[in-house]
Amino acid sequence: MADCFKGRLQQQDKPSQQRLHVVWLVCSYLYHVLQLLVTFDPVLVEKVATLLYLVMEDNPSMPRLYLTGVFFFVLMYTGSNVLPVARFLKYTHLKQAFRSDEVIHAVSHVSYSK
Repeated sequence: MADCFKGRLQQQDKPSQQRLHVVWLVCSYLYHVLQLLVTFDPVLVEKVATLLYLVMEDNPSMPRLYLTGVFFFVLMYTGSNVLPVARFLKYTHLKQAFRSDEVIHAVSHVSYSK
């Protein structure tokens, strides 16, 4: 699966690859793959972290990733080969949605009175 995304630096994502991103997050496949993180097997955790990084790359459904429990499982890992895990966490951290100060200020002044 991870080999399918090696050429993405040279070209735009094809529609079938974009559908694959969404299918992985919506379907139960992702939940089964995430359960491999609980095994704490260094090889499995490394491969799952790499696969998650590739699937979540430019994924429009990434803001809902926290609902899967992936961050809880990843942070439970105590092994020494944390480079793929760190790369996945860095990517998701940099791509997370945030609210700017203007939006927070505007929302805080909205009146909810009837």
